[in-house]
Amino acid sequence: MAKQKTFALYNRPRLESLQGIELASFKRRAIAFIIDLVISFLLFFIVLIVVGLFLWYRNTGGEFSTYSFSFNAHSFYGRLVLNILVPICYFGLCTYFTNGKTVGKKVCKLRVLSLTGEKLGLWTCFERALGYGASFFELGAGFLQFFFHPNRRTAQDCLAETIVVLESD
Repeated sequence: MAKQKTFALYNRPRLESLQGIELASFKRRAIAFIIDLVISFLLFFIVLIVVGLFLWYRNTGGEFSTYSFSFNAHSFYGRLVLNILVPICYFGLCTYFTNGKTVGKKVCKLRVLSLTGEKLGLWTCFERALGYGASFFELGAGFLQFFFHPNRRTAQDCLAETIVVLESD
């Protein structure tokens, strides 16, 4: 199969089916994101406690003694697991298994929709979760892109080819 040399509009029927759908406001998206961040931080602390208990049990056999445990969250692996994997797994898996609704989005009556298909794929959800990190590393510019993009898309939306819409009742 020969490669195309010119741009072709992909998935025209899907894009046409989304024509006229109401996009989410920045305020609702921000509130949903804050709710999800709080949940992500709670999961972070739960994982920290579980890992700490596991390491304590592994090192002491479950006996209370003078054993001093400290989980070094500042180590490379501590930062990797707690600061990166927990939020990515929360945002990615939650979006995937609910087909576009994290807890925050559900509360704010929002849904993430794919521009390429009816259902969000697992990779698309993880791309979107990674896009939150990209938006932070751009000093928030990825989030502010909302105000300049004609379809109110932020960096994570552009990366994953998604839009966030107001859920109809």
